[in-house]
Amino acid sequence: MKKKARGTPPLPLKPLEKEAKALMLKWQPELFLHDWFFELLFPDEPFNGEKEVDKRTTLASISVDPVYQKAWISIYPSWFKAPSDVREHAMVHELCHCLTQRIWDLSGVFRDGGMVSERELSDSIENLTQKISYVAMRGRWPARTFPKERA
Repeated sequence: MKKKARGTPPLPLKPLEKEAKALMLKWQPELFLHDWFFELLFPDEPFNGEKEVDKRTTLASISVDPVYQKAWISIYPSWFKAPSDVREHAMVHELCHCLTQRIWDLSGVFRDGGMVSERELSDSIENLTQKISYVAMRGRWPARTFPKERA
């Protein structure tokens, strides 16, 4: 009896697709996103959730799940026409959405007439502020002065 194939192997990445992955891996720790899961997608047509994106100018978009720390980055055909420094900035911009997504989600609750607790909003702002401060300090961690644990 012949065994069924378990799907097709992924196609090898092209040079600029490899560059996109390398940029993602380069900036992930710089933005303190080392504990996030990312997947790169290369769709032929730009589409981001419910809104269409401009095919001519949008290099990439991201869908973020801040609760489970997962994100899907779509790299569009315009990526391959942009200069390398523009591609790098686009990747950093998309990764930064991971830092801001929770605030966006909470603001959507307000927009839709819902309630968000002060604690929930405060915690989200503090988390974002802490991440931004780490980025601003280029990863230099401050000296910690925590009290010693008591036995």
